[in-house]
Amino acid sequence: MINLSYIGLTAAGHLSMDVGELHDWRFADLREIDRVHEAFGPEIHGVKLRASNNACGANGPVVLPLAREAADRLGVPLMIHVGTAPPTIDEVLPFLREGDILAHIYNASAGGSVLDGSGRLRPAVREAMARGVRMDVGHGGSSFSFRIAERTMDQGLLPDAISSDLHAHNIDGPAGSLPEVMAKFLALGLPLIEVLRLATVSPAAVIRRPDLGRLQVGGEADLAVFRLEERGVDLVDCEGAVRRGSSSLHNVLTVCRGRVLESVEDGRTEGRRH
Repeated sequence: MINLSYIGLTAAGHLSMDVGELHDWRFADLREIDRVHEAFGPEIHGVKLRASNNACGANGPVVLPLAREAADRLGVPLMIHVGTAPPTIDEVLPFLREGDILAHIYNASAGGSVLDGSGRLRPAVREAMARGVRMDVGHGGSSFSFRIAERTMDQGLLPDAISSDLHAHNIDGPAGSLPEVMAKFLALGLPLIEVLRLATVSPAAVIRRPDLGRLQVGGEADLAVFRLEERGVDLVDCEGAVRRGSSSLHNVLTVCRGRVLESVEDGRTEGRRH
């Protein structure tokens, strides 16, 4: 994914958690999108827009159509992150078409939730589902609520991708790791085989990379081996709610393109929890 803002989320570009990458909409420079596409076209599988108050402020009406144009120019899916408004999720969804991606579907943010004030799925969300918009978990530091997930799953909104949105400020919680996020969906009642599919084959299909996320002769030798521990575990969401799970996944081996990867600890202790 390429971030619509050309300063992106790099250390140099995202200097403060309080000032987003599109608080100045001029950073959504489509000339830069074209330049990067010309240089790295085969590596770009989508355009990403963070459409929430912390990322773009009041600039939604400007940057949403620019994101749509950027994805159309590159011929790739558009992924839009939703959170605390503005813009509201109802303002965001019209820009997503079949094959595009809505991120953070189980967030509880004001104006960004898939549920309305009565706890029902918003009509615009149902319309998006019907036209083939893909649904991504994107747990992150503030975008996953057991309460919202349970209510929406009961109403038919299931994810197309289980993802961690892991970053420097949630690695010690509440996201922790992709296996930890997967365990939360086991606790919500999804069978293990479905949780595995939603973390491998299905997300690969969402980004139009059917060569990834599966074991096959001639494919990428990307492998992860887990140990399933069937014992009680406390799982915490982004609202601080604790759900008691009955099983958890623990990574014991990771192979990337045929090379065994070792875990790395950078020694940093500050800022690891959202």
